[in-house]
Amino acid sequence: MTSHEAIDVRISCRAGLRRRDKKPEALYQGPTTIAEAPAWVRSGIWSVIKGPSAVNQQPVVFVQDETGLRATLPNVKREVAYTDLGIAKLHFELGAAVEGKQGTWEWGTDGTFEAR
Repeated sequence: MTSHEAIDVRISCRAGLRRRDKKPEALYQGPTTIAEAPAWVRSGIWSVIKGPSAVNQQPVVFVQDETGLRATLPNVKREVAYTDLGIAKLHFELGAAVEGKQGTWEWGTDGTFEAR
């Protein structure tokens, strides 16, 4: 099974479990729309949407600007949001890697995605 096939299977499974996924536009802020963002960013966002979340709220927003791509928590309601941040960062990494963009995140809120 290729990595693309594995993601398709995961997306299909998650789609059946969670009916109210956030729209990509709710998780991305950048100089362009999500539709115009690079393929690796779109793939990363979709992986976050379809992946698990600690309490199914997905409070993370990915912000792309002149400093790079950052993962932020604009509205922390509970401490578990920090767990969601880590989960989202991992799934973004996996989705970006499918499109050939390998990288890791800096620790903490507002951590930047560092391409390798």
